[in-house]
Amino acid sequence: MNTRLFESIYGALRQRFIITTSAIFLGFTHPSSLMAASATWAGTGNTAWNIGANWNGGTSPGSLSGQTNSDTALFNNALSGVVTVDANRNLQTILFGNASGTGDFTLSGGGLLLSAGGMIQVDSTFTGNATVTTGLTLQGNSSLINNGATDSILSVNTVTTGTGLGAVTLTLSGSANVGVLGTLGNNILGVISQGTGTTLAINCTGPGTWMTFNQNTYTGGTTLNGGTLIVSNTTPLGTAGAITIASSSTLRTIGAMSDASSRMVVNDGATFTYDTANNNSTWASALQLGASKTGSLTKTGLGTLTIALTSGAVEQYTGATTVNADYRGGHLQHHRQCGFMDQWDSKLPPQQRVDHWHGRHGDDQLSGSHQRDQQQFCHRRPVDG
Repeated sequence: MNTRLFESIYGALRQRFIITTSAIFLGFTHPSSLMAASATWAGTGNTAWNIGANWNGGTSPGSLSGQTNSDTALFNNALSGVVTVDANRNLQTILFGNASGTGDFTLSGGGLLLSAGGMIQVDSTFTGNATVTTGLTLQGNSSLINNGATDSILSVNTVTTGTGLGAVTLTLSGSANVGVLGTLGNNILGVISQGTGTTLAINCTGPGTWMTFNQNTYTGGTTLNGGTLIVSNTTPLGTAGAITIASSSTLRTIGAMSDASSRMVVNDGATFTYDTANNNSTWASALQLGASKTGSLTKTGLGTLTIALTSGAVEQYTGATTVNADYRGGHLQHHRQCGFMDQWDSKLPPQQRVDHWHGRHGDDQLSGSHQRDQQQFCHRRPVDG
């Protein structure tokens, strides 16, 4: 073969080989970051997370450096017990379930860092309780999910975020429910806060129930998309941001919650069930509404909900207003009647359409529309119960 022709062909093939192999290597990174590692707790007797022998496969999931690890840790409740987490253990997913047997798991010790897109989830096969007493730091949008048995509880301690992350959402979801007054349930026991340069929002999706107990300081708002959120303390829903009832949901108060009515938004077609339990609540601001003002309000619980609107404020929603109370009581009161027209389609005669309703026997349900009176009348005729 002609030497010049051979060199030409060889050069072309060599160049093509270099380009092809370069593209292959440029398209991939180190194998450790190509595939997320998944490890199952083996429970060999030592409770330390960082001991490889405690995990099937011999390597503990997660990393002690960085904030983007994509590993998964699986806990089988046939091997329940306490697991001691080392400080700043970073991974993406923690799963409880996928095995027979009963038992509880507790993750204690140092802090957990959840990578963006991370979650802690209880699967439907898990029948125990999953408790995370170590602090939880979110590095991006994350989820806490309980799809376990009816009496399974997912409980976490403090929740905060990394710094400089912008908008971050924590989603609370699942199908597991709790007792009526919140004696059991999925819960966040510690303070929910946010790092500098990060705005944390909470999104609750049904049909399950979640609880929060502290004076939380997040400012990104709270959205209820079904299910029930049980709250206690004065600022359980953060210090700023809208409290949006995006779809029919329940907010239950089991403590002295401060007035947050100025932040409450009821979307069109949504029913906002406000359960006072055994406590009294006061709203000084009218609910904010969607464009067609078709949201509805249902008040339940033994406590009194007092709507004492400030001067000039008027409730304008046109959906139903329902008061459900058992034989022990339950009240809805208006301390300011001017600017209202109460058009009740209820059991009460017209002369008793007033500013104080009291369900006395069984579920005494009062339903009707609640809208502004163009004639600006004012009257007060209390009903004794």
